[in-house]
Amino acid sequence: MNAQFLDERLPDRFWRKVSPEPMSGCWIWTATLRSGYGRFWEGHLRTAHRLAYETMVGTVPDGLELDHLCRTRCCVNPAHLEAVTRTVNMRRGGSPIAQHHAKTQCSNGHAFDDVNTYRWRKRRYCKACIKRSIATYKSKEAV
Repeated sequence: MNAQFLDERLPDRFWRKVSPEPMSGCWIWTATLRSGYGRFWEGHLRTAHRLAYETMVGTVPDGLELDHLCRTRCCVNPAHLEAVTRTVNMRRGGSPIAQHHAKTQCSNGHAFDDVNTYRWRKRRYCKACIKRSIATYKSKEAV
């Protein structure tokens, strides 16, 4: 491994499991993974990215978790990590919740804005579509 990556605060056996990726700048964890995240034994099992962050940057504040800005779970480069709330971390990801949150309009093209958005159980619904659905239901009921 290139000497510029080595930080003496972490043991040599940690660095033997890291492979720098020159194009992305990621430090890829090459040893044990669980759900895509590197695992490292240091008296107890820890996530490798958290150990690198806490050793080289500082502790993660209570209520926050580390978000991989590079979107690569096995990356242990502290420069690619940011301490954020779980909500922020989830919204930045590729989950269905994140995809729904990223939408700026409903499937019929109505804007998700303060006037046209109904919120219920942490989800957004289009008021225009709800009104149209109710009107359609009532017109069928009247027949």
